[in-house]
Amino acid sequence: MAPILHHVTRSSSSSSLPKSTNYHDFTTKVDETNINPNKYKISIQLPEFYRRELPSCCKSFCSQEGKLIFQEALLSGHMDCYFPLAAQFRTQEEPAFCGLSTLVMVLNTLEVDPKRVWKGPWRWYHENMLDCCIPLKTIEKNGITMDQFACLAACNMLQVEMVRMNPTSSEENFRQLVKLLTKRMDKIMVVSYSRLTLEQTGDGHFSPIGGYNPERDMVLIMDTARFKYPPHWVSLPLLFRAMQMVDPTSDLPRGYFLLSKSQLSPALLFHPSSHFSPLGMDDTLTNFFKLWENLLCTELTSSDPNRQLDVADWIVDEVVRLLAEVQGHVHLLTAYLDPKLSEDRHLAYPSKVSSMINTLESLPLFSCIKSRSPPLNFDSICHAGSSSNFTNTANDSTTPDDAISIELRDVLHSLTPDHFLVMFLLSWPYHRCKRQTVGSSLHLYITTQLSRVQSKLLQNECSRLRQQLASIINFTKNSFHSCPHHHQR
Repeated sequence: MAPILHHVTRSSSSSSLPKSTNYHDFTTKVDETNINPNKYKISIQLPEFYRRELPSCCKSFCSQEGKLIFQEALLSGHMDCYFPLAAQFRTQEEPAFCGLSTLVMVLNTLEVDPKRVWKGPWRWYHENMLDCCIPLKTIEKNGITMDQFACLAACNMLQVEMVRMNPTSSEENFRQLVKLLTKRMDKIMVVSYSRLTLEQTGDGHFSPIGGYNPERDMVLIMDTARFKYPPHWVSLPLLFRAMQMVDPTSDLPRGYFLLSKSQLSPALLFHPSSHFSPLGMDDTLTNFFKLWENLLCTELTSSDPNRQLDVADWIVDEVVRLLAEVQGHVHLLTAYLDPKLSEDRHLAYPSKVSSMINTLESLPLFSCIKSRSPPLNFDSICHAGSSSNFTNTANDSTTPDDAISIELRDVLHSLTPDHFLVMFLLSWPYHRCKRQTVGSSLHLYITTQLSRVQSKLLQNECSRLRQQLASIINFTKNSFHSCPHHHQR
């Protein structure tokens, strides 16, 4: 590895710089041939490694003992999950990409069609396509937490169940789950654990579970950091303890995910805004959600069947009032036309989007909002643009002119805050609300409206958006969750 050179300008003489400075694993040396009265060059010699030796508690998959463990596990029937995962096994491209590479393995193992072209004519998942929740540059620098992993998985058409370990978690329940899932190929377990407990270097890591040996009570870790450690077997109790370790980033214990292919299709148009993301939110947006959840947690004192309509009218007035306080540059939802649509989906895309918008406008809820006086005229609920996820500009120069038809552009430009507010109300995860509250009543009202129109396109769009919102809310729940019942209505 070539040394990294830093150019530093100083007014003092070169004699004030020590010729060798050591700290931790880094050595800083002065290249004296480049010193002049005003400028010198520092060469930082970074440490280099060719892999790491596995500790004794980990058995290499390719070792003689590892092969014997594999053979025993195969005969026991607990290696069914291994073969589809092995077919998609990859080495992470960045040191902090263990979560992304693991997720790519799972997506391709479960044969999830991204509906986006990777390269050439091929639709296939790659790490650089997983930028829907968090910019890749951020992940490259900081890695991801469990909640961010769950958000990325949900945004990419996976059904996600996330479980955090704690001191009272049952090791035996985890063992039985491992036994069950290693006999299946339609659901994958991914573990988030501390390498330190496994006597390895580093700390937080994500890996899929590739098999189980019941006789030895060992699981196969399919480590995507193959430049560091090969796939290896570890005892289940040791892995269980590694998952109980607290992640210093979130101050929460680690755990595992159960991932399966979602039956939903990709979203056509509506998405959470980048302002409402696992990276955090604007203060005014955080305050909006606190007040919004307080409204939903308001207790209802009447069981009148017409109460749902009253609640809908009232909640529209209240949410409009709250949105008016959100800063103008911040918005909740965005609508964009994906320039990377696969060709087969692109052909039917305009008619599907138009049909979905027409159905949306036929809902009584849309009529209720549209008839408001004065009409909605603020941007905090929405942004429309033909752009990628983190570039919200209506005239994005990076979008090819031939990628989006005139019909689609007309639909996009016809969207108003009314459309976004209806989508927000239709897609909010009301299942978090308790019974006999405004939220539960509104949920029933929304569900009834969606069932009456019988539009699979709109229902899928709402379900996809709801899934994404729920994932982001789980990550940001420390900001607005478990609202008390502040008052009655």
